[in-house]
Amino acid sequence: AYDFCQRGKEEHLIFVLDPKNTGALDRAYDLYHKALNNDSLFAEAYVYLAFVHFYGHRINKLNSYLDSVLLYADIALSYDDQLSLAYSAKGW
Repeated sequence: AYDFCQRGKEEHLIFVLDPKNTGALDRAYDLYHKALNNDSLFAEAYVYLAFVHFYGHRINKLNSYLDSVLLYADIALSYDDQLSLAYSAKGW
């Protein structure tokens, strides 16, 4: 799970550095889900899914993405209430 999450973060960074590269964001999404398929309690993967949905909102302007940001951040916090990135995701 950790390896999939790390690979997802690499793809995520590629998107952040080049926002036109939405394929990288799609690959990150898939890798975070693979991480969760291996460890459904892996809080960090949920947080990064929240950020993927945040960027999805910025790209597509759909409010349903923002609902997903809060949902994934809350799930992450339910598994690790000290995960600062989850609070950042909720704040964004």
